[in-house]
Amino acid sequence: VRMTSAKGSLLSYLKQVLSKSDPSCLDFKEELKKLDGGTRVDIRNTRNDILQLSQQLKELPNEDDLTPLDDKDTEILEGRVFPALQGASEEIDTLQEDYERVE
Repeated sequence: VRMTSAKGSLLSYLKQVLSKSDPSCLDFKEELKKLDGGTRVDIRNTRNDILQLSQQLKELPNEDDLTPLDDKDTEILEGRVFPALQGASEEIDTLQEDYERVE
């Protein structure tokens, strides 16, 4: 797209305005480099990874499967491990839902 005068294009005009008002907007080339890895993600592999994580999480023992433990171990499991596993389970469910929307 050319401007009505022969002074330049719309793109050069936008660059000039942005360089004066917010020069950080023009640093997007550096930000794009960070996205490079994401362009190589195979969505089918992602689905397989999600399914594998879900299956592995289901194979972990639950509270009822554990033999009686001393109070310290029980406190660690109930206070840290089981809540973390619940959080991981919720994250995997969210990943599966997101994947289904993308698919």
